[in-house]
Amino acid sequence: MYTGRCLAIPFTIAELNRRIKSSDRKAVLLRSVALYKEFITLCDAYDLVTSAERTAAENAGTGKPVSVLPTDPGARRTAKIAQFKAEKELKAKVEVLTKNSLGRLLLA
Repeated sequence: MYTGRCLAIPFTIAELNRRIKSSDRKAVLLRSVALYKEFITLCDAYDLVTSAERTAAENAGTGKPVSVLPTDPGARRTAKIAQFKAEKELKAKVEVLTKNSLGRLLLA
């Protein structure tokens, strides 16, 4: 199972892959989408994503709406604030996983 920095490997590869200059741009982007989905799957396995984020990830590349924000401005603002708080919590969880895996590596 992935831990700490290893969790981000599919994401990092997807980011690098996305920047590749190629005549077959569609194939490059489809590969990046597959890697992003792998990253989301790993995050999901660690309970780092919400059901709304999971749905957005599943809809990516299918033509279905990816945004989970409502259209009403007041509700949209509230949703953005909640999303910001969730991202902050997620970063804290990832940091804990990274510290735990680094601690295990140092003790080994």
